[in-house]
Amino acid sequence: MTKNSRPFKYPISNNELLYGYVFLPVYIIILPKLVGLIASYIKPDINSNSLIIIFYLVSFLIVVTLFRKFLKSSFSDLIDNKLGSFFSIISGYLCYNILMYLVSLFLLFFNVGANPNDEIIIEHIKINPNTMIAVTVLLGPVVEETLFRGVVFGTIRRKNRTAAYLVSFIVFAVYHLWEYILVAISTTGASGWSLILNLLQYLPGSLALAWCYERSNTLWAPIFLHMLINALNISVIL
Repeated sequence: MTKNSRPFKYPISNNELLYGYVFLPVYIIILPKLVGLIASYIKPDINSNSLIIIFYLVSFLIVVTLFRKFLKSSFSDLIDNKLGSFFSIISGYLCYNILMYLVSLFLLFFNVGANPNDEIIIEHIKINPNTMIAVTVLLGPVVEETLFRGVVFGTIRRKNRTAAYLVSFIVFAVYHLWEYILVAISTTGASGWSLILNLLQYLPGSLALAWCYERSNTLWAPIFLHMLINALNISVIL
């Protein structure tokens, strides 16, 4: 990751930042439970695939509503720098694959078990591929990039570049595995070290996406990179 020589552009308002830091813990902790409770009350026999699409649709609508000005401004930056954004996406994807290969070797060396989040996603893809394509390729990247790169990385990046990469990775990784880690600790009494090491699986994506954002100066570049990564990963499963 070379140092970005261009000034980091961050066209997000203070109100949007406030919305972001209020909504982030809601999105990670509260909203999944709330959506599940309400949906189950309305339709007791609702399946998990339906809950997933409802959760991401609600999250997508909230994010687009709260951050419409930021997303619109960032899209204008994408249009103004189409070629640079394209190369940022392609180079970000190459970096992601190289880093993912190295992390996979590390986890294999330490005999780290399968990522439970990945296993559940694969199971849902096999059951209902259309739903999971909509979630992982269309809705999820917009929501996650707005919050993890747009809000978390962008805020810290203005003050400390290294801290921005580190904190955004930690938040992004913990978001995917925190429930599994807590369950492992509470049910087995284990320390959950295997799951904690699985957090490293999100390091390549987090670094590549943040770097893509920083290099392109538009949030839509990492959004499209995130879509590309997920789409190609799903194509391997199908």
